[in-house]
Amino acid sequence: MMALSCDEILMGRHSQLGPIDPQFTIATPEGPRSSPAQAILDQFEHAKTECAANPQALAAWLPILRSYAPGLLSQCLTAQVAAEEMVTDALREHMFKDLPADEADQRAREVAAWFNDHKTHRSHGRPLRYADIHAQGVDVQLLEDDDDLQDAVLSAWHAVQLTLTGTAVSKIIENSDGKAWMLGGAVFIAGGPPPFGFPPRPPAPPVPSA
Repeated sequence: MMALSCDEILMGRHSQLGPIDPQFTIATPEGPRSSPAQAILDQFEHAKTECAANPQALAAWLPILRSYAPGLLSQCLTAQVAAEEMVTDALREHMFKDLPADEADQRAREVAAWFNDHKTHRSHGRPLRYADIHAQGVDVQLLEDDDDLQDAVLSAWHAVQLTLTGTAVSKIIENSDGKAWMLGGAVFIAGGPPPFGFPPRPPAPPVPSA
């Protein structure tokens, strides 16, 4: 969604974007489960159709339907509309701003709808490559077409990766004026071995015998 809010997108042949379809995490007796909003809606319609044709199937569906909290289906629909509207507005105001208003609006809606279509992409983690995105009319340029720009982008990328892996910094935002914001910190797994730099706990004093 952030990439589609830009005037232009640069991608290498190995680069990828992903769909923008909303995801929901639902509490179930077996623990939290994540699912695309469209999959939740489709599954509910499937349950209705199957139970209408065979009422005995309701017993098999009940454990799943119990996880559908009040308002969940409406939230799925609202989230889908919100995601698509947000990207449509951003494309219209930035990437397609130089087009005639009607054409900009149509292209923005078509691109946003394609990125939001779970039935087409089938997975929120599906990689969308340069050729896929370019075919949809997105203003995307291939990084390999400009050797100097590619060297500069890869140098910045390698510097960021080395910083993230070699220091306690977990997020970096930097602008062209040399000003940066960095978020530091470390994550330790509870119950695991003691983190480096911390001395082991001293042994407990002996308990005097009776």
